[in-house]
Formats: sequence, structure tokens, C-alpha cells
Amino acid sequence: MKKQILLALSFICFFSAAAIAKEFSYDYIQVGIGTSNSKHIDNDYYVSISKPVSENIFLKGRIENSYGDWNDPGEYEEQDIDGYAIEAGYNNTVNLSTDFIASLEFLRRDLKLTCTPTTGTCGTYSDATPSYNYLITKVGIRKQISEKTNMEAILKNNRLSGSSLGNQLEFNIARDISDNYSIGLEYDLGLGSITTNYYGIFLRSYF
Repeated sequence: MKKQILLALSFICFFSAAAIAKEFSYDYIQVGIGTSNSKHIDNDYYVSISKPVSENIFLKGRIENSYGDWNDPGEYEEQDIDGYAIEAGYNNTVNLSTDFIASLEFLRRDLKLTCTPTTGTCGTYSDATPSYNYLITKVGIRKQISEKTNMEAILKNNRLSGSSLGNQLEFNIARDISDNYSIGLEYDLGLGSITTNYYGIFLRSYF
């Protein structure tokens, strides 16, 4: 994990010489679609909104849905997940092109699991509609790497029922296409016990 973090920091430093001073906005709405390397998540959709409440404090909200289907021996399974998240964050200027970011997110996910036998019978779920509450801490930076392009690098720790599930590195890069809109790419890298990686695109509209 240390090597991956150092690689991310090296990537950020490489672009620092090209950075152009620009004040970051935390006042926007964002829609995104994505997929993952896990058979349980083929499609993922979300809408999120970010609003500053002071110079250094922002709040975020998100609703999301993901779906996956797969074949196991003798059965075809599906998973549908509805979720929402509430996040409180702190941002502070490090230099003319970089903000430090730290936040705490509460994430709720409600699952629906279904199984259709292809041969024989399906196994029995102990709970076909489980729900989970996650607490996610995030620390990272947001950096302007050119006049119209900025990126974020965030280290996340995921906890469920008080126990750590592992860490993720979240990267996204956004390119302005007008004064009020940007498009971007995002990538979540699983670390340690988290083996799922997420890939997506998004459209961001600034207020």
C-alpha cells in the first residue's frame, strides 16, 4: 500500500510545475456512471450534490444504484443495490494550486438478492434483502494541474459495524468544457482486503 501511495504522490508532484492558480468550487451537482472488476457490480449510477456552508466547510449528498448479475454452477444470480450517502468535509488551501481535503461520510446500502436455478435448485439466502451502514473517512488533496484541468487523490478507510473493511485510493480528473460544466474520469483502487476496483465517467455542473 505504501508503494501505491508514493506513486500517487509522485504523480501529483510531476504535474505541480504546470499548475495554474485557480480557486476551487465546492458548489456543484454531479452525475456519474461506472462499472467494476467485480461480478457483483456491472453497472453503477449516481447523482451527488456538494454545497459549501462556509469558506472551509462543505456538505455532500448522494443517491446511487448498482446492479450485477452472474452465473454460478447450477444457478443465475442477481444483485440490485440502492444507496444514499451524507458527507461533511473540510477544505483548506495548501498553496495557489492545491487544497487539502478531509471528510467523514455515512453510507447506507440496501441490497436485493435473487437466484434462478439453471440446473437443480438455488441455495437459500439467510437474508435476501440485507442492509449495511458504512462509515468512511477520507483524506487527500485537490489540485489544479492546468488552466482547465484539476484532479483529486483521496485515501479512504471503510468501516462496517465498527470494524475496518480496508482502504481505497480514489482518483478523479476533471476537464472544464465551459464556465459551468466539466467532464471527468474516476477510478477507485482497492487496497489490501478490498479487491474491487471501480471505473467511471461523470459530468459536473457548477452553481
